[in-house]
Amino acid sequence: MPRTAVYWFIGVQHTQAGTHWITVVPEFLEGCFLKGL
Repeated sequence: MPRTAVYWFIGVQHTQAGTHWITVVPEFLEGCFLKGL
C-alpha cells in the first residue's frame, strides 16, 4: 500500500466526519482498483 494511502487512511480515522468517511471510502477504493488495472 502506498504511503500516501496509509497517511490518508490514518488522517480520516482521526477525523469526526463519519458520514464523509462512508462517502469517500468506496470512491477511494474504486480509484485504487482502477489504477491497479
